[in-house]
Amino acid sequence: MADKSKVRLSKKQIELIADKFKPVADQAKDIGLKFVAVGRTGVGKSSTVNSLLGEQIVPVGHFERLTATVEEYNASLQGIPCTISDTPGFCDEKAEKNTDQAYLNLLISKVPEFHCMLFVTQLNFSRVDGCEKNIISNISTALGVEVWSHSVVVFTHSNDQLPQSFSDVLKKRTQLIRDCIAESAGSEIASGIPTIAVDNLYTKNPDGKPWLPQLYMGILRRIRQEALVGYVIATGLERIDLNEEDLAEVRSSVESDETFKVGLASIYFGVGPGVVIGAAIGGPIGGAIGAILGPLIAGKIFESD
Repeated sequence: MADKSKVRLSKKQIELIADKFKPVADQAKDIGLKFVAVGRTGVGKSSTVNSLLGEQIVPVGHFERLTATVEEYNASLQGIPCTISDTPGFCDEKAEKNTDQAYLNLLISKVPEFHCMLFVTQLNFSRVDGCEKNIISNISTALGVEVWSHSVVVFTHSNDQLPQSFSDVLKKRTQLIRDCIAESAGSEIASGIPTIAVDNLYTKNPDGKPWLPQLYMGILRRIRQEALVGYVIATGLERIDLNEEDLAEVRSSVESDETFKVGLASIYFGVGPGVVIGAAIGGPIGGAIGAILGPLIAGKIFESD
């Protein structure tokens, strides 16, 4: 069991820790975060992105009217530059024929690469209709089937379901949407796509479980490796309130980042094992690193001067 006695680090040691992790922070800032949200008009893409990132970056309701362009929104979250690209107009009744394909072509030209795609639809849709099938097919054609390997399916309006039927409805919707994706991307890719039920008016789903940690972890499992550390820093683990099992998975995932491992090894051998960092570095990056590494290498907890 970890020794919870307090250990005071010198200013020099704290500066050394911060210096060793500077390449990690710098790399995360250089890479940034790039998300793409797709789905038919009015399903809650904007609200879901804002809930995940903890700020109203994308104007809610902005795409209730038809627009003929891909909108990009930029923000700095905990020092990590973040870009959200929203492709409106899918399945809009006012849209002309083949407009969906045109929007995707525009997305490719404006956003040639991104780290994670959120495919947003509603949980209370009873089936995958022809329009949504076309969206999925067009995405696979325009962006390549590999895009589904870095995607999360988000079902909004979860609290439209009764508690007793919620799990069954989620299971059924998951199977329907994965079957549809499998038609163009293959069953192996489709079966691995996380499906998360959310409701941006509530913090919990009908089963009483908070949905934000589930969304966070779904994206963690699918986001491209190079953006992983930046994602952890930008979203703020203390706000997500993950359980110990999820935190362990976050640590395991981030440890696989080569730059992060170099920083960790430098601290271990340069400052000594059994040190929780976080508070000593200070700021959002210190908080994120502390949350990741704390229980990982904690033999002792320190207080800074």
